[in-house]
Amino acid sequence: MTSQKALFLLTPSNGDWQVLDRDIQKPARGEILVKVHATALNPIDWRIRVFNIQHPPFPSDADYPYVLGFDSAGTVEEVGENVVGFVKGDRV
Repeated sequence: MTSQKALFLLTPSNGDWQVLDRDIQKPARGEILVKVHATALNPIDWRIRVFNIQHPPFPSDADYPYVLGFDSAGTVEEVGENVVGFVKGDRV
């Protein structure tokens, strides 16, 4: 599989939500790739949409369309270089 579905916020300041395909990226050094089994929007997600919060790690106007969803759970699908403490199949 090379793509996945994701919930995008299309534009800042009360932009529309849309489910679109997104490429699955390989984990970089020090990162893990998680196969998400459950995800949710939480209060920071709607605040980003409504108030156009632009502080790192939140999006700037140039980052749209933007994928939100800071809460998720799943299993480790792939482990990047120099990652310790995680192996493929770990529940996270």
